[in-house]
Amino acid sequence: MNDFLEKEDFINNAFLFWRNNYHSAEYWVIVRRTVYLYNLKYSKELIVASLLFELWQDNKKIIKKNFSQDIVDLIMINYPDPEIGDRFLRDQSSFRKICSKGKEPMILQTAVLLFQSFFYQSIESREDRKYFLGKIKVFNNLSLELTRSEQVWQDLNLKYEQLKSF
Repeated sequence: MNDFLEKEDFINNAFLFWRNNYHSAEYWVIVRRTVYLYNLKYSKELIVASLLFELWQDNKKIIKKNFSQDIVDLIMINYPDPEIGDRFLRDQSSFRKICSKGKEPMILQTAVLLFQSFFYQSIESREDRKYFLGKIKVFNNLSLELTRSEQVWQDLNLKYEQLKSF
């Protein structure tokens, strides 16, 4: 019971930080993704990294100061290298880096892609939709070996198959 309460307090504190720092109309996607990972019983570090992921760009110093290095590492690993201009090459490089760091970074990226896929139909250009599907396919192929048994990977793969039919 004590571990449960400790995990809950840790996540609640992260949620309060997020609520005070995130100002976007799409907040529900982040909350849904975080609750999804929580319900799948992932580590508190992974759950908090999911919550803080979109805050990273504007709040690096604050996140580094207030959260553990494990959380910071999970977030940083999942951010692509802005120095790589071509988005396809940037994604490939990022996905290889993520997959070389183990299962938790892959789970976070899988969840990010899964919940980004809910916006697929709002992507206006055919080229951008094709790019997004390619991005999922590349990541699924790279992460297949370590994450195939994970529910989040299975859900992303199912969503990918559904999106291909649009």
